[in-house]
Amino acid sequence: KWLTFVPESRINTSTSDVSKEIRKLRLEHDESLVSFDVTQLYTHVPLDESREMAAVKLYEITDDVPVDINTFIELAKLACSNILINTHMGYVRLIDRRAMGIQCAFQLANIWMAAFDNSIKDDSVFYKRYMDDILRVIKKHEIGSTLERINQLHPNLAFTKELEKNDGTIAFLDMNIIHRTDGTIETEWYRKKTDTGLTINFHALAPMKYKRSMVINLVYRVFNATSFWELFYKGLTEAKKILKNNQYPEHWYEDIIYKTIEKIQTCEKKDTEDEEERKMIFIQYRGVITDRFVQRLKETGAPIKPILTLRKIKTVMPSLKQKVDKVVTSNLIYKFKCPNCQVSYVGMTTRHLCTRVNEHRNYKGEQAVIRSHTQECMGRDPTVDDFVILKTVQGDILYLSVMEALFIREHKPELNTRDEFRGRELRIKI
Repeated sequence: KWLTFVPESRINTSTSDVSKEIRKLRLEHDESLVSFDVTQLYTHVPLDESREMAAVKLYEITDDVPVDINTFIELAKLACSNILINTHMGYVRLIDRRAMGIQCAFQLANIWMAAFDNSIKDDSVFYKRYMDDILRVIKKHEIGSTLERINQLHPNLAFTKELEKNDGTIAFLDMNIIHRTDGTIETEWYRKKTDTGLTINFHALAPMKYKRSMVINLVYRVFNATSFWELFYKGLTEAKKILKNNQYPEHWYEDIIYKTIEKIQTCEKKDTEDEEERKMIFIQYRGVITDRFVQRLKETGAPIKPILTLRKIKTVMPSLKQKVDKVVTSNLIYKFKCPNCQVSYVGMTTRHLCTRVNEHRNYKGEQAVIRSHTQECMGRDPTVDDFVILKTVQGDILYLSVMEALFIREHKPELNTRDEFRGRELRIKI
């Protein structure tokens, strides 16, 4: 959360901005566009260097951080170090690299890369970076020496280059940038060869407004990536093929496309309501009956914003991923059950189960409820085998706490005797 306050942590490059800025350029005959790509950025970001860099930048712009800088650095280290990765050879502990799955990975990687922007840009009149993908103008005879120079900026940095093709084109984000012989630049919508064009099917069980939004967003994607109406029409023709392949009726999407283009031409802005006064309510979409239910909710005048969620096929099909071992499962509700007398304890943790069990083994005083019981009842400390996972939870700490309270009420564990558990009640206010 705090890293988002650092400007360097955010991605400030978009297709629309690049397209608008690059079309104003006029390159000299000895200049060219080149793309430098960072090899395996996430796994090559050094842990200590990036977290200290992020902390210094954060404390330069704000004094509201509730801990001192040294504490923040240690917390950042705990949040993104010693990550376990499940591979075909077993579990690997990532000690001094970033794992793509951790929450702060991209912010720290972006902050670290920002430190090299000026060196990579040098004296270029145009420079854009989107995470590990860089586009800049360069003298043709300097491409080789520049690549060699930036590869020496840091031991963990390794760049590759992509040059303009024979027809003067080079891809960046979802644009194909065209360098004309007269030095002018044009941009058109670009899709990778691996792009299947698969999107939400027209006959899929999903709200109609989702399908309308998909068509509208597709039009804006093409518009933002193109520099002339001729190229926009070319991209729109390709977009219509995608819609047709996903079984969208021509008469249906043509009307939406026409109205969207009309808004683009008139620069009409969408009216927005005060979202802060409305509370989001999530409803699983089940077809027409859900549409009627949402309409009835709106008619009540309640200050709510219905969010329709979809149940994907993967929720009813077995997962193809390798099962995570019990000891390294995180974000869960667990239950301790004494093998001897069957008394139990229910708790929650966002960390690995083995880490939480070790905490119970090392607790002293009032917190050592489980340890004290196993020593008195069985003459030993608790082990992982004494714990079972009741439920894994995908959500924030508040949702995890609610699930814990529900399981405590259901199982009525004898060892949950602390006041915070006795006083935890679930109430619904209407």
